[in-house]
Amino acid sequence: MNHGSESPILTERTMSIGHVGQVVVRAGFAIALAACASTSSAVPAATEAARASIATPGDTVAPSPSITPLPYLRDFGPEYPPLAIGAGSEPITGALLSLDRLTLWVAFLGGHPYDPADWCSHDYRPWVAIDGDVLEVAIGVARHPEQATAPPNSGCILDGREYLFRLALPTAFTGTTVRDASTALGELWVPDPARVAELGRLPSGWVLVDVHTGRASDPAPHALARTWTPVPGDPSDPNAAIFLTQTVGGAPDDVSSPVVATIDIGGRSVDVLDWGGGGLGAVWQLGDDWLTLVAYLTNLDVESFGTMVGGIAVPSS
Repeated sequence: MNHGSESPILTERTMSIGHVGQVVVRAGFAIALAACASTSSAVPAATEAARASIATPGDTVAPSPSITPLPYLRDFGPEYPPLAIGAGSEPITGALLSLDRLTLWVAFLGGHPYDPADWCSHDYRPWVAIDGDVLEVAIGVARHPEQATAPPNSGCILDGREYLFRLALPTAFTGTTVRDASTALGELWVPDPARVAELGRLPSGWVLVDVHTGRASDPAPHALARTWTPVPGDPSDPNAAIFLTQTVGGAPDDVSSPVVATIDIGGRSVDVLDWGGGGLGAVWQLGDDWLTLVAYLTNLDVESFGTMVGGIAVPSS
């Protein structure tokens, strides 16, 4: 799927965070891609009820709500209309259930947010269905007849932007399988919400902007990576961000960053690392899992970073 945009590609900062690998931070929550490969539109085996609520590709829906200052972060549900699943469907890159299992966050890479005058833009809509132990979720593209069409011999800039949708579920999902119904890629890896480590406190005005979990078929250990940034953005520190990666049931990749201090967390010594670019990081074990925290904040010091590390906890512990 080509993600078109007439917007210039924004500057980026890339860093390696534990087992997850490369994470790209971009103002406006966009990630530039060298290429955007097409994905299969096949819908895996779903229940007849679930299939009945998937519309035929090409169906149209009402125009999307007015674009907010945060077009990449949107709320939907708990009711979901039929959704066109076809060539415009986007594979989900991350999924996370809330502790009460009434909310599902889904992340995906998409194009420029919908603007009727922009033929390169896209209006993404989610679809959700629960059938016993399986939660089916999909991200499709809504069709708008009023949207401008591309003039002859025109094109769109190939780029990709991080979207994070917060989906209110029609009922608490107590099952174990979350499936991406819009592609042939199948079951998503979604951690048990009772096992997910949470930050004790975020800076005022910060929100979750990205979740990455991957597929159930990915090799172990699995990892949950989350990113928080200020919204709509602190102009004095446009690259401010907090990254927390939880590697489940195994250790992350070795980190060779220099040690700048050692702090005590619950009677354990944890090294504070110079992550480069003014950021501080730490890697430590919590229960059976490993956590990697990296923070980029203005005037961040070892003491305040240590407070952040010490405030991370797991609900089930």
